[in-house]
Amino acid sequence: MKFSRPAISLFIIASLFSFSEKIFASSSDASLDALRSAIAEKQKDLEIRQAALKAEYEALELESIRLAAQREAQARQHDYEAGLSSGSASEEMVTVPAIQLPSAKSDGTSAERRKIVIPAAQDDPVVPSSSAQTVNAPSKTAQSAAVTPNPSNQTVNPSNASSKTTASSKTTASASSSAKKTVEKILPSTPVQQMKLRFVMNNKIKYVNLNDAASYYDLKFSATTTGGVLSGKNGRSAIFSLTKREGSLCGIKTFFLNPLYIKNSVPYISEIDLIKVIDPVFRSKSVAKLGMKTIMIDPGHGGKDPGAIYFNRQEKNLNLQIAKRLKTSLEKLGFRVIMTRTADTFPELSARTALCVKYKPDLFLSIHCNANPSSGTTSGIETYYVTPVGGASTSDTKVETVKKPGNDYDMNSARLAHEIHKALLAVTGAADRGVRNGRLYVVSNSPCPAVLLEVGFLSNKTEAAEIASIAYQEKIVRGILAGLSGYGSFLR
Repeated sequence: MKFSRPAISLFIIASLFSFSEKIFASSSDASLDALRSAIAEKQKDLEIRQAALKAEYEALELESIRLAAQREAQARQHDYEAGLSSGSASEEMVTVPAIQLPSAKSDGTSAERRKIVIPAAQDDPVVPSSSAQTVNAPSKTAQSAAVTPNPSNQTVNPSNASSKTTASSKTTASASSSAKKTVEKILPSTPVQQMKLRFVMNNKIKYVNLNDAASYYDLKFSATTTGGVLSGKNGRSAIFSLTKREGSLCGIKTFFLNPLYIKNSVPYISEIDLIKVIDPVFRSKSVAKLGMKTIMIDPGHGGKDPGAIYFNRQEKNLNLQIAKRLKTSLEKLGFRVIMTRTADTFPELSARTALCVKYKPDLFLSIHCNANPSSGTTSGIETYYVTPVGGASTSDTKVETVKKPGNDYDMNSARLAHEIHKALLAVTGAADRGVRNGRLYVVSNSPCPAVLLEVGFLSNKTEAAEIASIAYQEKIVRGILAGLSGYGSFLR
């Protein structure tokens, strides 16, 4: 069969066209793959840069919070120094062991850094009052006695401290009028100027004159229809109620051990509230200069105990997630961190505090989530520390009479709770449900400053979803870190 020349030409042209089309298609596929690869690489680079920028932003945010806490500490120190120069709210200067910066090489168990300087007791003349009796605190001239806690971490008993009175103190006491009232020490384990406080008894509870206390702190008391307010220019403030224990300290909701008491138009606050709740927040000098190198984290519940369960979320898992993130962040800062559990196990409560006794951490932090079975709208953060002896827990009216190991660190725990709670609210924006007292097992039996954090309500669907998110958990961690920074600034 013969083909004409035009037919052959057409066949050759068609073949060439088909071949070139295949080459072009192959070339296009290769270019497209290369383009896709380049885009993927670019996207990966962008994700890395985005992650780096996010980490940098979070670091800057944390540093900003830390600096804010530092500025607050400096402002309070300025107020203290101004008080010294003016003669109001002055404090006795004492020597304490230097607080070293956290170090990964340190096990944080040195007995030397656990020394606490406690002033000797001194009897001072009492200013008589027709309306009330008077309580005296240690005077400025009282000398300090260095005390190292024994293995059981028992603090010095005020009655024992009085036996260490200096010779000059005894001379003053013997020269005092024999008819004067027995002197009782306010803030027996912290250095403080002589503070004369008139007091009255009500239902076997000692109440101190709030006007006297206000003068000491350079504040002014103002009565309200529901209670009263302490205010001033030094950043300190307090709100009290006549009918309930809920109030506030420095803008943070706080539950006192007793309500405000009015007698003959004079305001009184319970002595134990002044010593154990108010003073640790108002004065950094009331916080014992303990170390802060080793931190024990207790993820609540675990194993057979799931904790609260709402919306297919188990509290035990969320507690552990937050605790692990906190551990990682603390270790990056050089702290030694010990966990009561690192997996889905259930150490008994006694085993958790036994670990605390064994490893002697400087702080104990228990992480929990909250729940309200009767309401799905309750939300916010609560922070607990051990109820002092002589006070009633926030959720109870029974006065606690038994001393627990945690009570040796009442004032430090109160300040720690306030600082962490304040920072958590600032970072998360959560509702303020207050700093509270409770005889919760782990905070009561930990021989160091200890707090239990209820970081939110799983019974609230919106808040439960937030707590389960990585972003919110990181906020919780940043809040705790900022609170620890604020607390640590008063230990240096």
